[in-house]
Amino acid sequence: MTRTNMALACLAVMMCICMLRAAPGANDALPDVMISSKDNYWQPGTATTAANGTADIVVDENSKAQAWEGFGGTFNEMGWDALSAVSSEIPRAMKLLFDENEGANFVYGRVPLGASDYAMSWYTLAETANDYSMTNFSIARDREKLIPYIKAALAVKPDIHLWASPWVCPGWMKSGQNFKDDPNTLSAYALYFARFIEEYKKEDLVIEAVHHQNEPGYAQVKWTNALFVKFLRDYLGPKFAERNITAEIWCGTMSHPMDSTIAIDCMNDANAMKYIKGFGLQWNLESVVPTLSKKGRVWQTEHRCGNYNFTAKYWDQARYNSNKPQNDHLYGEESWQLIRDWVAAGVNSYCAWNMVLDSQGKSLGNWPQNALLVVNRSTRELVITPAYWVFRHFSQYIDSGATRLNTSGSIDALAFLNPDGDIITQVYNKNDAGKKMTVQVSGSYYQFDIPAHAWATLRTRTVVATKDLNATRQSGAANGFRAVREGKGIRIVPPAHHSGGIIEIIGINGRVLERFSLPHGSRDAGYLVHPSSAGMLVVRMINGNDVSVARIVPAP
Repeated sequence: MTRTNMALACLAVMMCICMLRAAPGANDALPDVMISSKDNYWQPGTATTAANGTADIVVDENSKAQAWEGFGGTFNEMGWDALSAVSSEIPRAMKLLFDENEGANFVYGRVPLGASDYAMSWYTLAETANDYSMTNFSIARDREKLIPYIKAALAVKPDIHLWASPWVCPGWMKSGQNFKDDPNTLSAYALYFARFIEEYKKEDLVIEAVHHQNEPGYAQVKWTNALFVKFLRDYLGPKFAERNITAEIWCGTMSHPMDSTIAIDCMNDANAMKYIKGFGLQWNLESVVPTLSKKGRVWQTEHRCGNYNFTAKYWDQARYNSNKPQNDHLYGEESWQLIRDWVAAGVNSYCAWNMVLDSQGKSLGNWPQNALLVVNRSTRELVITPAYWVFRHFSQYIDSGATRLNTSGSIDALAFLNPDGDIITQVYNKNDAGKKMTVQVSGSYYQFDIPAHAWATLRTRTVVATKDLNATRQSGAANGFRAVREGKGIRIVPPAHHSGGIIEIIGINGRVLERFSLPHGSRDAGYLVHPSSAGMLVVRMINGNDVSVARIVPAP
């Protein structure tokens, strides 16, 4: 084959590769390696690649587990009260939590229906005794702190998926600690949920799902298994249908060891399952995930808060402090392992508990608990905790719609296939010494240094086939998109009047060597890049379904 024919063959192959690769994900601007160690969080790293080696972790892209929906956190009154003490920091806090480019990219938000144990005080939304028609139902209390908190988050990410659960019910619906088992009360409680969703809708807040009792086994209100199932099946489901409420009904949020029996009873009731879309679990119940996931999606609904005065895994009880939570690196390590355990068990999403608290972090029950962001009221400072960086490693790199991939070699790893075809591997070094970590993905070996007691994220870019073959395929000659050699680099000149997009430099093997965002309308003299790969290259610009490919450029 002549050099000319070989070049043409390479061109044909690479053009096909360019058109077959999926659209880039939201995290494309992030470094391919990100490392967090004690007092040195969120630091870009560098990975070297090799064709062979001995892997600590092997990612099997052909062995797929559960679909991934995303990460989120919980809105509580005390969080907004703390933020109000540093009101100028509120935009930054919301960006840190919800922004896809400069924050944790949370996509879910849990909303207490009435008070949680991190409300300023206990309350419900229907305090008038025997108000079976909910005439005096009111969300006026929520408008003071909770709704402003939610709306501040929505200003950063308008499409947050909101879901709700109550900690307490109106007192007049109980007999002692037990929820009353009579038609009037059960019907009124179903209406209570419906009115909550309807009133929030008037605030332009869409509640997409409800779990009707937080932690039944620990709650101030007790439900028998049979009554729990009956309420969902005979009252809540029909009430939502009657009022054309589209919010999903979930069986949750289960926590006490015996709560698993409630969830299994719901799962085994065919008529209840006509309404139940999934199961919400937290704290003690990861072992029941494989059973419940056969019948519906499973969410992890509350991350453990740390600072326990009892025995718990990944925790030294001697560290308990009755005055304030630790919010330290060890809680970050605990958090990484807890997320690992639940995701490996098969959940489809994961929810942080308090996103924001003050440095005392005390609940209404006087339990000091950790948070992702902490407000120091004395210094009026917003502090980012190590646990925040744990969540961000996962939530900013792993896109909604990803698929978990199975791994081998170490339990301290998780891997996901993002919708854009990139593979995200999360690793943790629990040892007292740093090490050189080797991860095998798609036949290649990626090696990077990870310090002691640190966690890291590795992104590997792969080529995937998609059905998006009807995208506009333009050459550089067609629209002015050019890539030309300049010194030891390649100068990329985008087309005139473009609306932004993603630039990718692709090697002959189809791997994306470099990728960066192109701002809307930017042109000037173009962008000078220095790809590290030898051989022939393709430069591609992606904007939605439009794909522009410049001519092949010999690597300098």
